[in-house]
Amino acid sequence: AARRMSGKLGGLTGDTYGALNEGIETVLLLVLVIIQYRL
Repeated sequence: AARRMSGKLGGLTGDTYGALNEGIETVLLLVLVIIQYRL
């Protein structure tokens, strides 16, 4: 995702790092919830 953003925007800024961080956090929380309910 970082490569794609960097290619389209010409570099990475604090905003793009923040967006990547939020996306990764959301995915990890969803994975944890799925794992918890499967056990």
